[in-house]
Amino acid sequence: MIVAAISGLAFLGYKHPEGYKQISKPLKYVCWAVLIAANVYAMGFTAGKYSDGKDMSFSLGWVTLGFMAFWIFLGFLELLPIILKSNGSKTGE
Repeated sequence: MIVAAISGLAFLGYKHPEGYKQISKPLKYVCWAVLIAANVYAMGFTAGKYSDGKDMSFSLGWVTLGFMAFWIFLGFLELLPIILKSNGSKTGE
């Protein structure tokens, strides 16, 4: 499912940049919300009584790395039309 979603975003960014611009901002908000929720959960988990008996179900480092990778991917897709136009003008001359 994740691979299908990523390839769908890449296709949308490549073939329909106007449509991608409409969907990229809500995706960034969702990405921020997931990171903030993970941080809040991690802080509450370590400060509460649940940390006495069991480990966290996820690593906050991996969540942060996933956030950064997804953010870079979204930024790359936003710049894709500019990159393609600059490469197309050089090869067309």
